[in-house]
Amino acid sequence: MDKIIREKDKVKIINPEIFVRYGYPMSKDETINKIDEKYQSDIVKFLTDLNITGIKEKINTNLVFNDGDFIRAYEDICKALAYYLMKKKKFGGNTRSIYTETEKRFMGKIGEVIGIHRVMTGKYVSDYYDEYGMEYIPARLEKQKSHKILTILIEKEFFEIEDINVEKIFI
Repeated sequence: MDKIIREKDKVKIINPEIFVRYGYPMSKDETINKIDEKYQSDIVKFLTDLNITGIKEKINTNLVFNDGDFIRAYEDICKALAYYLMKKKKFGGNTRSIYTETEKRFMGKIGEVIGIHRVMTGKYVSDYYDEYGMEYIPARLEKQKSHKILTILIEKEFFEIEDINVEKIFI
């Protein structure tokens, strides 16, 4: 029997490690959230000083924005600051990995594969010239490994999981 998993195949979850993201240790979204939490009032004051306003109301400690230009400017500033902070910290390290979360409720469930893509992990090595300055060595991933990521549908819920965490069901 063919063990290769393809779209429309049925699979059983044998290890409910749900794919969250892949990449370097620092997450763009997590870094943006930290900047938002720590510097929200400073960024709002900066935008307000520039006469870019858009605060509708304050609920508890969260501001609610109502102007599209203000929201875009605010988000662009947070994204830019996050990028430079991550770059300064070298993205938390040079190893590209897969990050997962355990969802025990999916253990043993059967779902349908509705999409497949691959991601690469490994250790990033920057580009350089050889010791004589003659040969250029491009940046690369050392010890790279390809991972097959499946998009699964179970009871009207979509999620992604690596293929090593499922087994194909033959019907």
